[in-house]
Amino acid sequence: MFYENELATITLARPITHPKLYWLCVRLDDCDGSEDYLRVMRKIARIDDPQVIEVFAALLDSPGVVGRTAMKYLVRRGPAVLPEMRRVLDTSLDADALDRANTVIERIDRALIRLARIKERGRAGHAA
Repeated sequence: MFYENELATITLARPITHPKLYWLCVRLDDCDGSEDYLRVMRKIARIDDPQVIEVFAALLDSPGVVGRTAMKYLVRRGPAVLPEMRRVLDTSLDADALDRANTVIERIDRALIRLARIKERGRAGHAA
């Protein structure tokens, strides 16, 4: 089943296929203030579906804590978000969304570099 891909709060590249994710996105439209947004975003973050990345990417242009929280949830999802962040960089005209997409990419890159260094140290320790 496919659900519409354009809600008042967000517009996605393709329709949402996950029913719970769709209804939570509908709830985003009814949010009244940051605390309501954050409550719904926490529920969205618990869903294991690739479209969650698109939803949080669509919220990167949101002001204040909502946009920063979307960025935080994207970083937590790791390298899987990189294609969507590149799409934001290629298509968005919003300065906040562009800055936050760049920040997500930078933080994930730093985490991957740290992980590679740890693995390299582990290999060097086994070789000795």
